[in-house]
Amino acid sequence: MTTSENLRRRLDETDALIAIYDDAIELISKDEVDAARRTVEEESTSEQTHETTSFSFRVTLRDDDDEGGATASADTARCEATIRMPGGYPENEPLELVSLMSDRLSREEGTALLGRARESIPKAGEECAYQIISDVERLFKELVAELRSIEAEKRAADVKDEEEETDYHAVISIDHMNESREYL
Repeated sequence: MTTSENLRRRLDETDALIAIYDDAIELISKDEVDAARRTVEEESTSEQTHETTSFSFRVTLRDDDDEGGATASADTARCEATIRMPGGYPENEPLELVSLMSDRLSREEGTALLGRARESIPKAGEECAYQIISDVERLFKELVAELRSIEAEKRAADVKDEEEETDYHAVISIDHMNESREYL
């Protein structure tokens, strides 16, 4: 496979991701992608300058706490995955999952999620960005669901503790006219 075909495959995959994720995707290396597109469209001999350029993009994934996901609530968890397509991707180099950042996960949980997601990256030879993003999204949603269930259990335990510590009130009837001796 020639390097121009490899570059074309990277551009096609980038275009597909932009079409699929729309506002949730941000091209970090927009200038490099645009220059590579011009090079491929012109099919010029200056292709050597862009064939090894890497493309980077950031995808924002969301996990809504409601099942429908129609409205964004305060409990919506977000995860940003930064992905890099090296110059030799997809034919000669694998895709790189550079980082994962989330407002909902601790550093340890984020690192563990990144490690699990990196394990699913296939070796060089095939386009896999959509598959990796889907895997990250699935793993993120599973982890957030697990965290939410732990938080729900803690809240239930706190409510139970509060019920046990609640003050009880009683009404005592004192008849000081008829039982004045006992009252005194």
